Amino acid sequence: MATSYESILDEAAQAILDRDATHGDYDKNHSLTAYFLTGYLAARPDQSHVRPHDICMFNILQKVSRMRCGRPLREHLVDIAGYAELANKILEGEDDD
Repeated sequence: MATSYESILDEAAQAILDRDATHGDYDKNHSLTAYFLTGYLAARPDQSHVRPHDICMFNILQKVSRMRCGRPLREHLVDIAGYAELANKILEGEDDD
């Protein structure tokens, strides 16, 4: 565990380097994610505020971008399934209100 400011920066720098192999170039990845999110937000029928389940969907879109820009890893698919389950739980909870 990082205990100083410098070690946090070192850890972050290493994470960026490591993730380049699995997530692809960060600029391309973030650009594609931004494109996905823009389309997702534009397609909302009511154009209201972002709701809790939307965050799950944003995370799924980010994972899709990582698979497209980087490597299609099982980890990304597992995360997508997990976010889908969380979105379902949130939506079910909204129905209970």
